[in-house]
Amino acid sequence: MGVRALVTGRRWELASAFAALPRPLRLESPRGDRAVVVLPAVAWDYRWQRPQQLAVALADGGRPVVYLDPFARTHLAPRFTARPLTPSLLWALLSLPGLPDPYRTTLDPAQAEVLADEVLAVLVQPPAWLLVQLPFWEPLARALAARTGAPVVYDRLDLHAGFAAIPAAVLEAERRLLGEANLVVATSAALAETPSAPVAAIALVRNGVDLERFRLAPPPRNRRPRAGFVGALASWVDADALRHAARARPEIEFFIAGRVEDRAFAELEREPNLRLIGEIPHTAVPQFLAALDIALVPFRDLPLTRAVDPVKLYEALAVGAPVVARRLPEIARWSTLLELYDTPTELPAALDRALADPGAEARAARRAAVVGESWAERAAALERLVAPLVRSLGSAPT
Repeated sequence: MGVRALVTGRRWELASAFAALPRPLRLESPRGDRAVVVLPAVAWDYRWQRPQQLAVALADGGRPVVYLDPFARTHLAPRFTARPLTPSLLWALLSLPGLPDPYRTTLDPAQAEVLADEVLAVLVQPPAWLLVQLPFWEPLARALAARTGAPVVYDRLDLHAGFAAIPAAVLEAERRLLGEANLVVATSAALAETPSAPVAAIALVRNGVDLERFRLAPPPRNRRPRAGFVGALASWVDADALRHAARARPEIEFFIAGRVEDRAFAELEREPNLRLIGEIPHTAVPQFLAALDIALVPFRDLPLTRAVDPVKLYEALAVGAPVVARRLPEIARWSTLLELYDTPTELPAALDRALADPGAEARAARRAAVVGESWAERAAALERLVAPLVRSLGSAPT
């Protein structure tokens, strides 16, 4: 079973099958590198995003990886269960007392001290560096850094203040991370330019695409034009714009894939030419995008989305699909390859322009534009940025 195939499994069925691991565990590295410990923003078996993609790309590039996963809402699993997904990638499942919500709180400092010991007990050598992607982890990053001297890299994925009802404690934890991390990397220019605390060093490392899986696809052969979006159906996606487009262009079929997280989307099923098809596994996303005449990025214009570098945009460009998207700062960088709109009322006209797409040459141009935007390139950029920090710790092997 491949690494990505595990995404579709049920985590605690997998956990129950985990064999007892020898401790310490030697993860393979062709260069003899020490591991990076990833403190991620999403569960391993959740929607496939930057955290999993970077973990796989780092491991594929020769860097051993430990991916900690505290997102389970169950007491049924052991507190700390680890399983190698590949010889160089370890997935560690955490069942934390009190079942804390990683998006609404921070890790208890006492739990962080215990977890730091658990993590280090699994490794032959201390980690080379720590990749932190959520404020929740700040106490554990501090504990691991204190024990090992490993540099802390904060991967700033989102504008946390842009989410609804984020507790002040989470924002304060991010401020501490920004101030204490040895390096901050950001996924968008907005996140790189507007940190909420002093930062020692900050670099822009945008999102990317798995070029092997998202290959240039031939044009679809649909009886009716098909437009679609795949992603979380949350408050930052513009349900009103989709409703307006469906009503204005009844000849177009709209397929919207994702878990409904905002009640506004439930009402869209009343539109006869719009289907909510639910969450699809990431393994099915390339085929979904390749079957579209138009790929949509229908975000609302919010502080949150102005700080987003959409992964689905890279993936749609990689399959060559015509893209219609809301004009936002990171999206506008690709304006020569997209059809952009500024208000929901402009979306139908943008769809018309996309359907007049000139064909194979334009599809190839879209693919060519993201050839240098792979996750392997992003992982290599991270390694280059972190290398001076690791060397500064002394003569220990990296």
